[in-house]
Amino acid sequence: MKQIISIFLMTFLSIQMISASQYINNGGFENDLNGWETDLINGAIAEFKIIKTNSPHSGKKMLEVNVTNRGRPMNAVKLSYQSISTSSDRIYMVRFWAKAAQNDSRMIVKFTGNQTDTQCEFRIDDKFGSWQNKWQMFQYLFKTTDTEVNMEVTFNTVGTYYIDDIEIIDDTHEALDLNTQLMWQNNLKGYGWVSGDNDVSVVLPDGRVAWIFSDSFLGWPNSKENFLRESTMINNLIVLEDNEGNLTSVYEGTQSNPRTLVPGPSGRTYWVGDGFIEDGKLKVMYNEWRGIDFNNRAGVAVFSLPDLKKEKTLTPSYVGGDIPNALLHDGDYIYIYTEERPGGFTRYTRVARVPAGKLDTNNTPWEFYTKAGDWDTDISKAYRIVNSPGCSVRKLGEGNYVMSGVPNLSNEFCVWFSQTPWGPWGNKTIIYKMPQEEGVLFYLGHIHNRADSEDTGVYTLSYSLYPFGGYVPQQMADKGTYLPIYLKANLKALSPYTSSASTFEHKNQIKLYPNPVVDQLQLEGLAENTKVQIFNLTGALVADESSTTIDMSYFESGIYFIKVEDTSLKVVKK
Repeated sequence: MKQIISIFLMTFLSIQMISASQYINNGGFENDLNGWETDLINGAIAEFKIIKTNSPHSGKKMLEVNVTNRGRPMNAVKLSYQSISTSSDRIYMVRFWAKAAQNDSRMIVKFTGNQTDTQCEFRIDDKFGSWQNKWQMFQYLFKTTDTEVNMEVTFNTVGTYYIDDIEIIDDTHEALDLNTQLMWQNNLKGYGWVSGDNDVSVVLPDGRVAWIFSDSFLGWPNSKENFLRESTMINNLIVLEDNEGNLTSVYEGTQSNPRTLVPGPSGRTYWVGDGFIEDGKLKVMYNEWRGIDFNNRAGVAVFSLPDLKKEKTLTPSYVGGDIPNALLHDGDYIYIYTEERPGGFTRYTRVARVPAGKLDTNNTPWEFYTKAGDWDTDISKAYRIVNSPGCSVRKLGEGNYVMSGVPNLSNEFCVWFSQTPWGPWGNKTIIYKMPQEEGVLFYLGHIHNRADSEDTGVYTLSYSLYPFGGYVPQQMADKGTYLPIYLKANLKALSPYTSSASTFEHKNQIKLYPNPVVDQLQLEGLAENTKVQIFNLTGALVADESSTTIDMSYFESGIYFIKVEDTSLKVVKK
């Protein structure tokens, strides 16, 4: 099965990591239909054919399903995989790539067991026009109390389907945060947000989380359907996560006439930049948009807590062409990370600041960090701190900051590290490479604080998806083309600035070689019988040794952390 997930560390280094959980042995159909069963009932007529082609999603083969009579009732054309081992302790996600020769091709993926009966309906589309291979990624998450389940895929539209790379992943995956993804799939309550982008999050003082979105489709949530039944859209809203993980939407107007939570000035739209808590209130910065141009301004809305009532919205004294993307309240200042667009698809990050308590005023000029290392209100002197749009900045500890983003038109979720809010920023690390989807843009890489992030160092991350063509029919037929995807990473472990000064001194006395390592890792500078622990990227302990020679031949390829007393060192396993 072709279930290879890429996680890359970029210090002139690229590492490919393999998912720890493989439940289907022939999800790419490279061994024809081995492991799969087909069935036609109730008069259905269809052909299941393994074809070699120059355009599979990966490998050399894919499955073609030609349905000439779908039978009565539905679900008469069946493809199934039996006896998938499962556990009540895990969250599972089925993920596959599909396309069809006709629009609105209906397909259902179902899991059954002694106590399990769950399914999701997909509508496989052909709406990308000029895009060549048209492969789209589809996913569905589920839990089960059974130790074994069966999977059934049914095809309910007359026509031709193409399927490749069906895989099942569990929540031990190195990079995908299935716990948060499942929350968004299953926990939406009542009429409100069902699909959208730019999921900025702010932890409120009472432990709830405000998820602040830009353009969003509204409707009745249905976790069993991967398509939308309504096309109602507003420009921004908040989804409130309570302490049990339930999600309810906050917007203006009524269900029959919903309106944008924070409307922009006349003729303009507000899209979310970032938010933070100050003086017991939620303060959110919005980017002002009119037509195809950002108008050199931003709006700041202030919400009272705990009721999230909007108190005021104003335009601060900001003049310049940059787009404010991220905020950091640190010490005496609020830092504003802006996206510079000098032309074409090139993007840079610059940073401004205002005194704390002054962001939601319209008489405090922004000071930009300059190449000379000082601060100036003249934006033309602003220095490019990162060659990418920075979308979130978090403080991991004293002298330890992280920035996240997706370099424009790339499929890489990246982070950078610094010892100050303004830089220098470096140690670029590619957390995740997004799987290929035809005609889909990856953008807006955010960092989200969860309940234990400060203690464990493991943060939830996300990126947004959007069809290049911006086709509403495609977004409605496949809401997965307009949804955030959630990741996880131990950012404290990845940061070179996490260790204390005494740890740096100890670290300099310890030598690891070879690094990268294939088989035996040697440690120098240790006392005899010193305890050595090895952790993976998610912070899980994978080995506990008392030796200066560690056998890593059986480890999967990837990045590991060797912990010796108060020292943590990175090692790469080839």
